Amino acid sequence: MVANKALMLVTMEPLGLSEDEFNDWYDTEHLPERAVLPGFETALRYVCLSGFPRYLAVYDLTDLSALYSEAYGAVSGAHFSPWSRRVSPRVQGRSRHEAVQLYPGDRVTGAGVALGHLAVYRFRGVGDSDVLLSGLLTRFDVDSAAEAVRLFRIEGDEMRDYLALVELNQPLADLSLGLGRGNGIVDIANLYAPYVRSAQLPMKPAGR
Repeated sequence: MVANKALMLVTMEPLGLSEDEFNDWYDTEHLPERAVLPGFETALRYVCLSGFPRYLAVYDLTDLSALYSEAYGAVSGAHFSPWSRRVSPRVQGRSRHEAVQLYPGDRVTGAGVALGHLAVYRFRGVGDSDVLLSGLLTRFDVDSAAEAVRLFRIEGDEMRDYLALVELNQPLADLSLGLGRGNGIVDIANLYAPYVRSAQLPMKPAGR
């Protein structure tokens, strides 16, 4: 049986260092290091248009075992580079989620299309993921409002928290409405655009 694809989603923005240094670090060291690791299928950056914090990194994974490999351990935690150790304490709004893709199970960010706007939701204390998914699919008709809707279960003790990533054909004014029962349990509803910077290193293409 093939394992569902997974996701590592990280947010942060600089605090106590310049935005230029923060982006230099992400563009020339941090993201490229991870983009070539086994099991990492994408390594993508976004900028927040509505919500906090300012920067989002999305890593699509073949499965969660990619985060427990020797290769990943060699560039993370105690093995951070001196530059990473300098930058890491100087960020705010840092969050990191590891999650398994429940629906559709096998899609990666930007598969087969140009990267567009991305809506990111976090739902807390979900009682019925099928009802949550139904609300998302109703809200985002894939033939019109969205290119893709994906639902992820965040790994943890309770395993009742979920992420939804929606690749939008166009930005929407209010992301938090029309989610059915999800309206009462959503605590993050952020809108992002693809990160663009002059002299930026090429990002790893989706699905390769």
